[in-house]
Amino acid sequence: MDLLSYLVSSDTIKISKVAFDYELDPSVIDPGTQLLYDICPSKPAGRLVMDFDLNKFGFAGLDFHAAINGHDAGTDGDGNPLVRWEVHQEVNKHIESFDATINRIDGHFTTTLTSIDPAAKQQSCQGVDRFYAAIFATSGNDNALTLKLQKTILGITHDGELRVTNLVVEGIAGEPLDLSVRVYVPNSPCAKPIFEGGTAEAFAIVSGLPLGVKESYSWRVEGGAPIGPVDEWKLKFSTPTKDGAQVSVTVSAADQTAFDTTSVLVLPLAVLNLVDLLCKLRTVAYVNLFVRPLWDPLRDFSTRPIDRVEMGRITQFADQVIQLARQIKALSRTERGTQTLSSPDLKGG
Repeated sequence: MDLLSYLVSSDTIKISKVAFDYELDPSVIDPGTQLLYDICPSKPAGRLVMDFDLNKFGFAGLDFHAAINGHDAGTDGDGNPLVRWEVHQEVNKHIESFDATINRIDGHFTTTLTSIDPAAKQQSCQGVDRFYAAIFATSGNDNALTLKLQKTILGITHDGELRVTNLVVEGIAGEPLDLSVRVYVPNSPCAKPIFEGGTAEAFAIVSGLPLGVKESYSWRVEGGAPIGPVDEWKLKFSTPTKDGAQVSVTVSAADQTAFDTTSVLVLPLAVLNLVDLLCKLRTVAYVNLFVRPLWDPLRDFSTRPIDRVEMGRITQFADQVIQLARQIKALSRTERGTQTLSSPDLKGG
């Protein structure tokens, strides 16, 4: 996963530092500088947006929230991703500490993304463990916010602005600890059958792996035996008996572990020919009997009677089905064949 996609999928933002200059026009308060630490905006997973409580920015009583939306802004000279954050929001809220009404807030700032490799485990502002794998920090000089306001002085309403300039924002982005794994064993009677005395493969499908963290694998097989390494993302194993096998894997990453297991159906070697015939019959029937309504309209046999070539094709198809059916019937008379025909896996599609 690239850093921008990681930032989008993250659900936790911790801002370690915010600094800016400010001035108010009309000048009710003197211009100044703010330096703040440990601000925690909320961020939903899957969206590039941060919700800021402006009350945390050092102005007492500035109690409203601003949603700041981000989008891809290319890369910097070193190839690091850039994100441009913008806010354009109506407020229309009277702020007692300023004795003024904030009409709207507009502005933007650009941040550079770099990786924390490997991801670092820390607690979020809510005290929940997260893995943090991305650092963002403002880049360039065009980082500013403007709050449009109205203030009444001596009975006269004046339009004004609170200007925030030279904005510096530094922080980290994190994601939940949700490592999971699923064991996948390809096993289809017609496409990739697993037979008694043969071999099979298993694959570990991992999700929730922290960015930059290397995972490790540990496989176990019951009713069979591993062939080759047991510490990789895939495993080859033997299936010596028709009784089936149980394949399990444990995945570890940082201080997380995930486990999954699956049962593997093994077909008896004695029914190999029967399964082959059933698959051939299924293929022949599906190909020849499936009606395609867009290019197989209902036939008008009065104006378009069946010709000799078409009759030959129909006869050939019928002969194939009859021949395969007779072979299947002959094999199914054996005790093993009868049991196999009753298997739900061979009855299904």
